[in-house]
Amino acid sequence: MARRRKAQQVPRRQLRWPRRQHTPRDAFALSDEEFVRKFRLAKSAVRTLCGELRDRLEPQRAGGLSTETKVLCALRFFATGSYQNLVGSDESVGVSQASVSRCVRAVSTAIVAVGTEKGWVRFPTTAEEKAATKEEFLRLGNIDGVVGCVDGTLVAVTKPENLSPGETQGFWSRKATTPSM
Repeated sequence: MARRRKAQQVPRRQLRWPRRQHTPRDAFALSDEEFVRKFRLAKSAVRTLCGELRDRLEPQRAGGLSTETKVLCALRFFATGSYQNLVGSDESVGVSQASVSRCVRAVSTAIVAVGTEKGWVRFPTTAEEKAATKEEFLRLGNIDGVVGCVDGTLVAVTKPENLSPGETQGFWSRKATTPSM
């Protein structure tokens, strides 16, 4: 009897609580328009991307996030530029903020690695390529000295007058801050 009573008095912190897993809605079940609105890519493009990145994004343990979930999570973050908590709580993603952070990092790294191998991501490397790219940007947008861009949100500007050197290093974003590169 005393033994049974002692067994029932296990400290709360030692109890094992069952893990609750949230099963997100199947994002591919969304209409085509809704899918593009949420992820900024067509379903076929996302499936192709998942296929290309699968070797680098396979779950490392049983019950880990699938390649599709990781890619959709990262795409949702890229599409909204929103806070990771909001992306994770989205019904078609449904993961924690920490998982969103890991997904964004893993997918970004995989896209760069695979994209570099396959030629998706490429910047001019020789002086001739850089000169040709600068000329093309000048011709198309009347922007001088540009050798490449990603999403067009950061622009290298000439040094503003009368500012200290610490205020003029790096690139200026549209919010007048210097992002770390």
